[in-house]
Amino acid sequence: MPNPELLAWARNKCVEVARTCRLKALDGTTLFTPDGVGNYGALWTRDYAYLLEHGGEFLGRDESRAAIGVLLAGGRHDGAVPDRVNQRLVPLFHPGGIEGPLGHGPALDNPLFLVATVYHYHRRHHDAELVKAALPVLRRGLAWMPLNRGLVFNDPQERSSTYGFQDTVAKGGHDLFCSLLWVCACRQMASLDPEQASRYQAAIAAAEDGLRLLWDEGQGIYLAANEVCRQIDVWGNAFLVAEGIGSAERRDRVARWLAAHYADYTFAGQVRHLPGDQVWQSLFGNVPAGTYQNGGYWGTASGWLIKALNGVAPELARRTMAELMAYYQQNGVVEWAAPDGRKGPDLYVASIMNVWTLAQQMV
Repeated sequence: MPNPELLAWARNKCVEVARTCRLKALDGTTLFTPDGVGNYGALWTRDYAYLLEHGGEFLGRDESRAAIGVLLAGGRHDGAVPDRVNQRLVPLFHPGGIEGPLGHGPALDNPLFLVATVYHYHRRHHDAELVKAALPVLRRGLAWMPLNRGLVFNDPQERSSTYGFQDTVAKGGHDLFCSLLWVCACRQMASLDPEQASRYQAAIAAAEDGLRLLWDEGQGIYLAANEVCRQIDVWGNAFLVAEGIGSAERRDRVARWLAAHYADYTFAGQVRHLPGDQVWQSLFGNVPAGTYQNGGYWGTASGWLIKALNGVAPELARRTMAELMAYYQQNGVVEWAAPDGRKGPDLYVASIMNVWTLAQQMV
């Protein structure tokens, strides 16, 4: 049965997060940070893309456009895109904090998420002028991406951070999550840049064919990477099914694996990167086991999991949403959580926004 009180709570929480995640740059531009408690004091490209995709209704047109302009202006001439832009409007290309940058080069996912910011903004506001201005930057960003056999490739000898919600993980070789983001970006560019649509469609076909390099036939699941960290990426597999990438037969097998192993990677509706009590085989720094990206459970991926499960185990999809909302109401909309009570900062944008659309259908 629909629960209007819970849906109203979720909407109010989205409004609160969208209001509190704002930060004024020195020139007065509004930057949208990943959380509403000041833990991340900058405009992160990927987090802003998720906000525009799932919570664009809570932002104004002009402020949304201006923040995209900040990211576009920060792009390098070689095509690299900022990981984030700080309050002084300085673009920063490597993940990492005061301890130093993570990885050899700029994070690999940011050109792909920059495409997503323009695409989701344009879908809502129909701003052909912004698209025209953005296309040269977006094209340079895609040309900068390191590709091999259709997939995004992270040089094992000089590894960069790949997907930002795994930016402490030193994966090497063909990379699952960034390759899925590459497919999504090419789909979006085919819409934004229709004169080049056939080129993007060819890139999509090559990537979907190349996914066989990451397929583990024995387990019926995709691996995070095929050289360093040859481990099951739960998030990546859920995202692949949710976005309908690759062969239907393998997507079905992945969805059934996710259903069969549900208890191995979920806690209160939130999702671990790896199944069981596994930790990543290689990290850029010290991330304690059972925390953050090395064993913490996140709501960022819950929406993809719900979509992935809905076709094969709808009762698990409903359970995921119900447990997630119950946890958020009691503990806050945290970045990540652990069964022992450890957790990340509250009012985390992706934790609530990434399930908002589904919540409207399921709560």
